[in-house]
Amino acid sequence: MLLLQWLLFLVLWVGFYQLSSMVLGSSLHIRSRVAQLTVQSEEEDEEEKHSFYQRVLKPIYLQVGRKLSVITPIRWKAHLQIQLRHAGSPFGLTVNEWIVWNAIMLIICVGAAFLLMPKLVGIAKVTTLLALAVLGLFLPHFYLRRKIDQRQLTIRKGLPDLLDLLTVSVEAGLGFDQAMGKVVEKTTGPLAEEFRLTLQEVQMGKSRREALRDLGLRTGVEGVINFTNALVQADKLGVSLGNVLRVQSEDMRRKRRQEAEEKAMKAPIKLLFPLIFFIFPSLFIIILGPAAINIMNVFIK
Repeated sequence: MLLLQWLLFLVLWVGFYQLSSMVLGSSLHIRSRVAQLTVQSEEEDEEEKHSFYQRVLKPIYLQVGRKLSVITPIRWKAHLQIQLRHAGSPFGLTVNEWIVWNAIMLIICVGAAFLLMPKLVGIAKVTTLLALAVLGLFLPHFYLRRKIDQRQLTIRKGLPDLLDLLTVSVEAGLGFDQAMGKVVEKTTGPLAEEFRLTLQEVQMGKSRREALRDLGLRTGVEGVINFTNALVQADKLGVSLGNVLRVQSEDMRRKRRQEAEEKAMKAPIKLLFPLIFFIFPSLFIIILGPAAINIMNVFIK
């Protein structure tokens, strides 16, 4: 009797286990299928968006860019290409696409001027039109110049630390390309992105000298250009890269210290005008105000 009960319990337990496994398996299968359908629908929606942009918007955009590029001076396009390269190609725009955005900004500002003109009288109409036209013409340039300054400042600040890591990696026995890979792995920022691009160019078959020269030209920072030129010269002459990197690292730190000292020496001169026009008048009112009131009371009596 006891053996029969144990056999019945074992059969029920096995049946329950098989039933729960079937239910759980079907539930997981349903969930995975739902997830696959969700991902597939999102990919289809994204593909539809991209296809609409690729089929409708981008051809018009590129066609307008080509038309405007024909009438744009070649020297200005070359200068704009250098600026976009120094700014890190904001939004991934090419020269033709940037020219289109300049035209769009100009049209928006001129259109806003024409909307405001009925509310103005006299010379204010012409002044508003000219002011908004100049704003639409030069606003993209100011934005690009600001992006260049911010990016180059970040590169100048991060260059000494990156050179230290590169020097330590080379002196530890790594090859220069491996040291660059270590730098790319351990650091972030625009300079690390430029090193990553340089490393990819070398891996794709570009010579190291050309890749390093392009690195300096893309950044437009004097320190990076001097550093890459020193590496190219050392590669030509067969000089040890460890010694060159150590000298360049020390030179970069000395320059950064000199720049900090220069800014510290300029600080009192820059503080002079706020002190004269904003702080000193308040101090004079607080300190000399009660004395002036007492003197006035004495003369009045």
